[in-house]
Amino acid sequence: TEIGQQAFEGCSSLEKVSMPEALERIGAFAFEGCAALANMELSGTVRSIGESAFEGCAVWQTTLRLPELESLGARAFFGCAKLAGAELGGTLTEIGDSAFESCTAMASLILPETAQRIGARAFYRCGLTGDLTIPASVTEIAAYAFYGCSTLNGTLYIKPGSKTIGDSAFAGCSKLTAVDFGDGITAIGNEAFSNNGALSGDLILPDSITTLGESVFEGCSSLSGTLHLPDSLVELGSYCFHNCKRITGTLRIPDGVTYLPKGAFASMEGLDKLVVGTGVKDWYSASTYNSENVFYDVPFTEITLTGMHVFSSTFFRYLHPDIVYLPTAQYAAQLQSCYSLFADGNIAVRPLESQGDFVVMEGELVA
Repeated sequence: TEIGQQAFEGCSSLEKVSMPEALERIGAFAFEGCAALANMELSGTVRSIGESAFEGCAVWQTTLRLPELESLGARAFFGCAKLAGAELGGTLTEIGDSAFESCTAMASLILPETAQRIGARAFYRCGLTGDLTIPASVTEIAAYAFYGCSTLNGTLYIKPGSKTIGDSAFAGCSKLTAVDFGDGITAIGNEAFSNNGALSGDLILPDSITTLGESVFEGCSSLSGTLHLPDSLVELGSYCFHNCKRITGTLRIPDGVTYLPKGAFASMEGLDKLVVGTGVKDWYSASTYNSENVFYDVPFTEITLTGMHVFSSTFFRYLHPDIVYLPTAQYAAQLQSCYSLFADGNIAVRPLESQGDFVVMEGELVA
């Protein structure tokens, strides 16, 4: 029922293995480095596969069907370049780090409903195609878990449930067409979906997210609908949505966000309106007009300030809106801060609470 650790490690000329039907455990490094091993079928009774058990079995062609699996070690199938697919079941709770890394022919994947953690680089540069479903049970998708799965060409379904998405987890999935974010995601790490140029449609982030890292969606230039930032959001990183050129409509900054970082919304050329939440108190201000500016090259025609914070003229200098809406109680302070921009009439300033322009007589606000 068991094959021990390092049992056939480095048997580089081994071509065929007949596994016992009742096999339950395969130890660490058991077949590591068996580069010629092409003919072997694992029994569905296998419950445990150790670290690097089949690492480097580069010509082994099979589809894994492991309905009783309970444990899967790090690098278990690393570099099994001819592995065609994997159906994982049982009571498996964790897929080890780099477990299937560089399985470049692995087109299909079914994850168990018991999985809680998908390890770092677990499916790094795998040959996945079609749709991919992340079960509700998963609480962590670690860094680089699906990085560089450049043939993944369907929809990513992340089922509802509390979870975090690590740095670059889905970066470089250049043919991924859509992501269905289930509620419960609390944080998305740096560059998690960056440069996925085939993503299209609306970008609807769930109302559970509190943190977005740096460059999360940078370079997703085919997203062509609206962007929904949830009220739960409190922090977003630099260049978070940089170069999402085709997102259209109104950008609403949630009230919980206090700082707008470098290049966060730069080059979002399809936006036309901006609503700044009550919590925003500061933003990154570059010394010159370039992509480091928060709203570089965004053609807003209308800006609404909902809070009581007074914005300096640098906030508006490069935006050139036609209209700015702000609370009546903020008019005097905001006008003083931005007098040179507002006084010449090139930017209309209007109250949030009513229609029409502010009325000023003899230097005093009367309506």
